[in-house]
Amino acid sequence: MDGRIPVALSFLEDHSEEAARLLESLAPEAAAALLAQASPGLAAGVLRRMVPSLGVACLEQLPREREAAVVEALPIAVAAALLRRIEGAPRHALLGDLPAPTAASLARLLTWPEDSAGGRMDPRLYTLPDDLRVREAVERLRARPEYALYYLYVVDRAQRLAGVLHYRDLLLANDDATLHSVMRSPVAQLRADLRGEVLATDPAWRSYLALPVVDAEGMLIGVVRYESVRDLEWARRAGPSVPGARLAGAVVRGVSDLLGRGRGEPKAAAGGPAKGPGEGSP
Repeated sequence: MDGRIPVALSFLEDHSEEAARLLESLAPEAAAALLAQASPGLAAGVLRRMVPSLGVACLEQLPREREAAVVEALPIAVAAALLRRIEGAPRHALLGDLPAPTAASLARLLTWPEDSAGGRMDPRLYTLPDDLRVREAVERLRARPEYALYYLYVVDRAQRLAGVLHYRDLLLANDDATLHSVMRSPVAQLRADLRGEVLATDPAWRSYLALPVVDAEGMLIGVVRYESVRDLEWARRAGPSVPGARLAGAVVRGVSDLLGRGRGEPKAAAGGPAKGPGEGSP
């Protein structure tokens, strides 16, 4: 392995935002050649910060099995934003390479505008009915500890959002109490069709790391995490100089030379004309 590859990978890990901007200046196949050397998680961390139109061009240059692994490592809303830019047979093939639950979640997200709560939510949400006893709820959660994140949402038997619980509430509640009797209500929530700046500036973000998403009938269909909404801002940034740019430039020049796709070569324009500030939202 060329000695510059470990240095470049270390730079990707420590400076993912700068690395994303710099990889955008390479031809997609050159950027993909470097990301193919990284773990799926590291590659996903950089890819999520690239302008989506360029990020998806890079993604499509990855070997097929690595492409699916990187998409699986992305936050679900970011993965959906990239798949929106892949059409027809390539998108169908990529969805087919993903685990069935991930593919189903992505298909659902793709039905909503990408700057909406419905398009940014994670539909893989674990809920419990409001008539369940606390003892039974605890037993279910012990069997599925991966869902013990943020808040526990409670629904009625029509799957409408009824209340919310902190895990501390469950620990302190009487075992025989129903979730309806110990849940907190009403619940701060987002309509699935809430979009753009209105979504990003909702006052509830001042108090919560995640918010439930409901459809027009009040049915709970997912949860939006603040970091997913924050990702909407990455591509809107103008691109002023950032600390460490000189070091970053040296790294990317070395990577460009190594991969044979320097910025001075004609093929470097494969991604199309440079985008202005605000173009290509995720």
